[in-house]
Amino acid sequence: MSPEYKSALVRKPGSNFAAGLTHGNLGLANAQKAMLQHEAYCDTLASLGLSLSVLEADPAYPDGCFVEDTAIVLDDLAVITSPGHPARVGETGAVRSELEERFAISTIDEPGTLDGGDVLRVGKRFFIGVTERTNKEGARQLQSILEQHGMAVTLIEVRRFLHLKSGVTGLDDDSILCIKEYADHEAFRAIARKLIVPDSEEYAANCLSLNGTVIIADGFPQTRNIVEKEGLKVIALNTTEFQKMDGALTCLSLLSS
Repeated sequence: MSPEYKSALVRKPGSNFAAGLTHGNLGLANAQKAMLQHEAYCDTLASLGLSLSVLEADPAYPDGCFVEDTAIVLDDLAVITSPGHPARVGETGAVRSELEERFAISTIDEPGTLDGGDVLRVGKRFFIGVTERTNKEGARQLQSILEQHGMAVTLIEVRRFLHLKSGVTGLDDDSILCIKEYADHEAFRAIARKLIVPDSEEYAANCLSLNGTVIIADGFPQTRNIVEKEGLKVIALNTTEFQKMDGALTCLSLLSS
């Protein structure tokens, strides 16, 4: 059974969205298209029963719509991160102001850095990617917080992707959708079900599983077929503009129960 969520925090992309950070070579992002794709994303979350809190775009932070990187939400606790790129550090302010109305707040502190895109939850297990954005100190700080809340935590060195969740995401308490490299990884050995995306569709490994539905990126038919063959309901959304900016489906929201 997929995770059940009641609320989502999102932030609109701004007119200068294309000025954000990217490692890709997929062309210049179109801000207007990104806004439309973001609206469709929000409409989909609402259709699945989520109540949305929507932050306006801040021109100081063109990557601000990728709110996942700014916090980790766990039951009644929100951990405010320390984003790994200096240009994104200020994004946490508005997110913290929104979350502290509903959650107890903890923080990742310097010299630790941590992006939420490196934090994967599968049931009571958390996997934290150590990447160019999340250092070992930041990962260990979060590990300590999570273990105090009864969670099992595994740290994973990530070299090929910007974030851990670029290559693996959770489907339910004991299932993941992932690239082959992670299906064979020691860290995920205990996961009962691993659905492997084709090498040609690695981007589709980032999905959003919630409330009985798996949201995947549109344009990846083999991955959709793999997920649907497991009896899972699928909705495909166009994310082309976010992909150009190294973003994907999980990046665009902070979900809470």
